[in-house]
Amino acid sequence: FKKLLKHQFGPEATRCPLGGMLAPEMAAGHFLQWVERMWRNIESDLFAAPLPYSCRNLTDAERELLLKDLHSVQAYVISVLQLKLHFWSVLPWFMCILAVLDEKESAEGAKKVLEMFLRDPRREVHHPYTWYVFSHPEFRKGLEQHASGKPRALLHPKYRQFIAKFRFYHIVETCVEALHAVPSKEAKSKRVGPVSLSLSNRWPLFQRWVAVGHARIS
Repeated sequence: FKKLLKHQFGPEATRCPLGGMLAPEMAAGHFLQWVERMWRNIESDLFAAPLPYSCRNLTDAERELLLKDLHSVQAYVISVLQLKLHFWSVLPWFMCILAVLDEKESAEGAKKVLEMFLRDPRREVHHPYTWYVFSHPEFRKGLEQHASGKPRALLHPKYRQFIAKFRFYHIVETCVEALHAVPSKEAKSKRVGPVSLSLSNRWPLFQRWVAVGHARIS
């Protein structure tokens, strides 16, 4: 993978220029689904692991106690994650699901977005960005067609421009992507913050990615 990156973007490329752009997947709940699958795998592996870590010789009481403790930890972790990630289930953040790769999942998300807005369409109860996008007739009409199951490729270009932005929202930044946080003289002179600094270092990679003809937004 690193060889491919260097071939496409130059020797200084060590990370995918689109890394961290998983807002649609977060809005669709993929992260919590992955966590739940992980816990199921842990539980199944716990009693099937080879010696010396095997739990296959436990008594029924010991097994029940072990499972009880495991489920308690699982419930706590998932509850904390649900609280921290709750904002992905409300507007305007939930609108990112419109750009999720799966066409059916995106259409179901469009239905929910429309329902959430129509529950109370007054301007004062919505986030400014939510009202901004819904104030455009092309977005509203495109969302209704999207919710009815019409493929995104056949929707109005302006609607597709709106949802294409959601594909490029970052959810992982400088606190994790350490290599992107290396300050440059140019970034220092602009006094940009950590997130802007990371994006300023990533932007040239994305420009080269577009220049070589590998960017496809449908």
